[in-house]
Amino acid sequence: MNGLNIDLSNLITYRFRNADPNDRFTYIKALIKYYVKQNVRVVVIDGIADLLTKGYNDEEGAIQISNFLLKFTEDYNIHIITVLHEN
Repeated sequence: MNGLNIDLSNLITYRFRNADPNDRFTYIKALIKYYVKQNVRVVVIDGIADLLTKGYNDEEGAIQISNFLLKFTEDYNIHIITVLHEN
């Protein structure tokens, strides 16, 4: 994109815009569990707040997502990068 010669042959992307937040969360967890077996060690979740089911001020949902991130990074020895879009 900026003229650099970057190899993106190992980049795998998924799009879940049409899925509800609970389904998105389920898909992400399943994909991480699958890809760690393939030696994937870095995961990027673009739009982490879109996993909240009760809106952006959902404290309970935010804690659930935070706990998921902590657990999966520890259990699977991966790095998860999240993107939080400002509305």
